[in-house]
Amino acid sequence: VRENREFVEKFKKFLKAGSSKSPKDIFMDMGIDITDRSFWEKGVETIKDFYL
Repeated sequence: VRENREFVEKFKKFLKAGSSKSPKDIFMDMGIDITDRSFWEKGVETIKDFYL
């Protein structure tokens, strides 16, 4: 993670945002669309793979 400067900067911006915007807008600033069903499906698959 430390080697990916772009991600680190986006993540810092995410943390600094706090509750200044909606979660949807904060994630969109990072290029992540949390309204997209596939975002959630990928998350569930990752968790399943980790635990199963």
